[in-house]
Order: sequence, then structure tokens, then C-alpha cells
Amino acid sequence: MAQRKLSEASKVIDRHVGMRLRLLRLNHKMSQTELGDKVGVTFQQIQKYERGANRIGASRLWKLCEIFEAEPNFFFDGLNGERDENSEPNPLVEDTWSKKLLTKQNHRLMMSFDNIDDGDTRAAILKLCEALE
Repeated sequence: MAQRKLSEASKVIDRHVGMRLRLLRLNHKMSQTELGDKVGVTFQQIQKYERGANRIGASRLWKLCEIFEAEPNFFFDGLNGERDENSEPNPLVEDTWSKKLLTKQNHRLMMSFDNIDDGDTRAAILKLCEALE
């Protein structure tokens, strides 16, 4: 039973780390093939990492941190979710924010918004979006 729980928790963690990898890759406007070439694996392996089908080893995770100039904790941020100081961490909490960012439409919106240099324009767009909620 304990082994089964560990296995389920590991799968959730692998999927979370994979989602965070995909988020980084998309934000750097890099294809799976380009990233695979930099890491030394095929694009299919990058797909498996991003889906959480294959676990990313420590040395490969370190290489990804170097490529994206990211801290290792980036891959695990949001994994435990909200909790109070007396509760145990729960690795099975889903990272819904990353999932939302990874939809094509949301990602395009985020990237377009990020490309707006004028602060007043950005503020006006933000106010519009908040008014539409």
C-alpha cells in the first residue's frame, strides 16, 4: 500500500516537473527538437518528459537549468499547494495554474501581453480583462 502511494505521488511529481519544463520551453520559444538537440536527446524524449511519462534525471535537470538559466526549484514550485504550518506537504496537489498557462490560447495571450512595451497600454488591457470577469 505504501509503495502504491509513493508510485502515485511520483507520477504526479513527474507530470508537474514536465509541465514546468514545457512552460519554460514555450516561454523561450523553443521547439522540442531544438531543446532535444541542446540536451542531447530526441524530441520524442522531450515529449515524454513534458507529459511526465519519463522521469528527468538529476544531471539532465541540471542541464535544463543551465539552458534556461533557471533555478532547480523552478521545476518544483507550486507542487505542494496551499497549506498551513501544521499540515504535511501534499505532493498530489495539482498545479492548475501551470496547466492553464499551457493552453495554446492562454500562452499566446500571455506572450502577446508580455510584448507590449507601453505601461499605460498594459494597464488598460488588464483593466479591460478584469472588467470582463
